[in-house]
Order: sequence, then C-alpha cells, then structure tokens
Amino acid sequence: MAAMRARIARASRRLESIDAEELALRLLGDTIYANMLQTGYAYQLGEIPIGEEAILKADRTQRRGGQGEPPRISTWPSGGA
Repeated sequence: MAAMRARIARASRRLESIDAEELALRLLGDTIYANMLQTGYAYQLGEIPIGEEAILKADRTQRRGGQGEPPRISTWPSGGA
C-alpha cells in the first residue's frame, strides 16, 4: 500500500486520503456507503468536475437499480466545503 501511495503522490498534484470504509461503518453502519463518502470528500476538495445535482442523480439511479435501501441518515452532503 505504501508503494502504491508513493506512486500516486508522484503522479498527482496533491494526495488526500481518508479511511472511507471505517468512516462509513462507524457513521452509517455499513461499508457499502464508502464510495459515496469518498465522492463527497473529493467533491468538497473541488476535485470532481461535475455538479452536485449530477452526483445526486447518479446516487438516486443506483438506489433504484436494486443496490439497497438509502441509509437512515444522508451521506450527501456530509459537510461543507
């Protein structure tokens, strides 16, 4: 993992990381929400070049596709930028 992180750091203008699985499990009770937490984090950093509505639409579409019930509390937005 350290070698991969070093390669990414060399190729990137900046490197941020969070333990999204741990956060999702602790905050929402299931690691299935880790991807949305990572997406929210990257969005707040300004690293996703699409609008919030597009992200929310994709999330709604995925849920309708049988990926599971929405969490009891929203994963989006999970904080202010």
